[in-house]
Amino acid sequence: ALMLALQYQLPTAIQRARQVLEDPQAHLFDRYFAILCTAKYGDPSDVGRVERLLADHQVCTRYPADQMEFEVQLRDVALAALLVLTKRDFAASGYRRLEREEPFVFRENTLGFAHAADRDRALHNWRSASAVVRPH
Repeated sequence: ALMLALQYQLPTAIQRARQVLEDPQAHLFDRYFAILCTAKYGDPSDVGRVERLLADHQVCTRYPADQMEFEVQLRDVALAALLVLTKRDFAASGYRRLEREEPFVFRENTLGFAHAADRDRALHNWRSASAVVRPH
């Protein structure tokens, strides 16, 4: 349903997306599309919901590009959505290949990282910048 909401431009899907993000038992791909809906229809109040998924290492897909194998984990999708919600620059945040594309928010073969060190650096960038904005 969330995939269709993206495809047919249905902003009311944000309510269902928020429910899915709050459900720790939700299926991987339900969470994947909930993150995309939140990036597209959400607002900064959704940052906390999405941020919780930065610890989710589940693999959504893999794809070849630039003579490398890229892996997309759920946390990569969550990080990309957080960058959209907070209006941060993708490249400056460690996401060198990330591109926007409608209707599914991101071009799928630009999500993810080829190397774990690149992902770790991007996550560190997020945490460092977030700590400045929201001290713990």
